Amino acid sequence: MDTLYIGFFIILAGVILARMVYNNALKSLSADKKAELVDMYGGRNVRSLIFIGVFLLLYFLTSRYELVDPFIAFPIFIIVMLAFIVRNGLAVRNKLKQSGFPNAFIKGYLLSFTIRIVSLLVFMIFIMRDMASQS
Repeated sequence: MDTLYIGFFIILAGVILARMVYNNALKSLSADKKAELVDMYGGRNVRSLIFIGVFLLLYFLTSRYELVDPFIAFPIFIIVMLAFIVRNGLAVRNKLKQSGFPNAFIKGYLLSFTIRIVSLLVFMIFIMRDMASQS
């Protein structure tokens, strides 16, 4: 099977598993805490998506017009995206602790977050392997 398909299935499985873990963690919250969670992070997702969208656009434009060698651009892309994701994840964890969310929920959030990061890393490794095999 093509390495990209394997990577795609791994990230898809990771997203589904992370969502299941997160939904299970949500069950430990009261209705008030769930409402507080929505209030805390309603606008944050939009800002994150805008950053990711702009960064992806820059990456694809750079790759498409060969402004930077793909073997240089792709690792930079991975590093910046992972740094952004990890920074956001740690900021969320700290905010949850400061807001008095239960430890069970925070642990579930962190497990879900870790599953997403690991599946993303594995997917990126498969993409890099595919890139290397095509050159």
